[in-house]
Amino acid sequence: MDNECFKIFTVSNRDVSINSTCDPENSVLCPTTKVTMNEDDPNPLTGMTKVVGVEQIERVLTENSTTGRVVILAESGSGCADISNYYASAVPIYVTESGKYTITAEGGGFLSLFRAGYKPSDGCSRFLSSTRRKVGAQLTGSNLAFEVTLSACTEYVIVFYSFEDLPTTIAAKVLSGPGLVVEKVNLSGNAYINRFVVVNNSTGNIYSIMDMPDVSGIPAGNYTIYSVVMENINVGSLIGTSFQTFVATYCVNVSQNSRELEVLPNCRITNVTTGAMTPCIPGDNTFTQELVVTYEKAPTTGKLSVNGQLFDITASPQSIILTGLDSDGAILGVNAFFTDATSCKFELSDLFTAPENCCPVQVELGQDANLCIGDKLTLDGGSTGASYIWKRDGQVLSSNSRTIEVSTSGKYLVEVIHSSGCRKADSINVTFHALPIINLPATTAFCQNESTVIVATLDQQNYNISWQKDGVTILDQNSNSITVNQTGTYKIIVTNQYTCSDSKEIVVSQITTPVVSIGNEINKCQGEEIILDAGPNGNNYSWYKDDVLLNETTNSKCDRIWDL
Repeated sequence: MDNECFKIFTVSNRDVSINSTCDPENSVLCPTTKVTMNEDDPNPLTGMTKVVGVEQIERVLTENSTTGRVVILAESGSGCADISNYYASAVPIYVTESGKYTITAEGGGFLSLFRAGYKPSDGCSRFLSSTRRKVGAQLTGSNLAFEVTLSACTEYVIVFYSFEDLPTTIAAKVLSGPGLVVEKVNLSGNAYINRFVVVNNSTGNIYSIMDMPDVSGIPAGNYTIYSVVMENINVGSLIGTSFQTFVATYCVNVSQNSRELEVLPNCRITNVTTGAMTPCIPGDNTFTQELVVTYEKAPTTGKLSVNGQLFDITASPQSIILTGLDSDGAILGVNAFFTDATSCKFELSDLFTAPENCCPVQVELGQDANLCIGDKLTLDGGSTGASYIWKRDGQVLSSNSRTIEVSTSGKYLVEVIHSSGCRKADSINVTFHALPIINLPATTAFCQNESTVIVATLDQQNYNISWQKDGVTILDQNSNSITVNQTGTYKIIVTNQYTCSDSKEIVVSQITTPVVSIGNEINKCQGEEIILDAGPNGNNYSWYKDDVLLNETTNSKCDRIWDL
């Protein structure tokens, strides 16, 4: 399955090699400290350099190599020991980031690290560390890793040594560190060139590509400067294009370190501070605020805009008065700029606090209300307004009178407008809660000398419950069931936490025990029949003979009795 990022190919099981001619060296930018300048300042990058390097740092020592004193760690593990004169090869290196690096050596030899200025005849004066240590008159048998703190944009020297049979190859291996360790080299041939690339941080586009670092005349903004080893192409068409696209399209190697550049506008508003503030003016509920604006190199045309109000440009520091500001207790910021130099601006989110509302309106809707469905609540906006705007949950209601009657849950807000035009508002949350749901049969009955249990089914638990009989409260009955043995009208009253109540009644009656008589004992001759009559008081009858149920006899009379 192909997509815009990759394509799938069918590859045979034979060995496949992929060759690329793109192999630019690494580079290190020096220094990397942030630079801040004004738009019209001279070029501040005259001391900035770049170093081309390769990560693979190794040497082949032969009998034709130069010789020098072998300098390694002393037996104590600190300091150095100058032990003999032998074949050596010195290599200048740089790191892209400052910090601690762990380095060791691989191959048929070992290495030592020195500060710049290393001399074979006097290695100890510049010695930092080594992968071998002196032990008596000998060296440790294998390479050790050492940790050393290195600074970016600083030259160091690695010296490779070997007491092995020559020729032999020795390589420096960086085990850890915050950046790259590269050997300083010259660019190979004419295929690549090392240039400075300046990128606009806000757009991600290339501002300039140059051989020498010069940002004279660069407009205000924030930029990042890179060292890039790139193929030797015409760079004019790349100005203003995406830096990421450039990196993905061409054969380039971007330095791992970079330098930030901040260019301040030629005109600058450096600060805005507060002056005098008037109290709230009751007539229109406004106030005024003095601000002092400090600036440099202001334009000679246009206006100074502060929070949307325009002022003539005079001299810095300039005092201005903001008028007609709402007194609402809010925290206010400032947005100041010159209309003919809009990039010359100053913004602050919390500069001063407005006075509290002093409009001569009194409005108090009260505490949040909890009522029951079916109830109504009258809200009163007070008598000090000339007009009223009512809202429920942010939606304007049709009523504009002083009072409204509400029966729907929501957040109600009234904005009271004074005859002067100033206004105040208040809000209240009103909630209408559902009544408890009760299921209870209308009637029930119990047999004489017995009792029955009345059970009410409720929609939820944790209700307050009470029972009444014929209008009189039954004490200590607070569950949804009650056992009764008296006739009457029973009522359950259920109340929720918001005092919303509902009730249901049930009429309880008593069933009288039937009177049954089938007469005295009777003697009959065998084969004769007799009719036994249980009387009319029952609804259902069951007849037994010798305690055995006679299934076919279900009425009040039994007209066949066998084997009497």
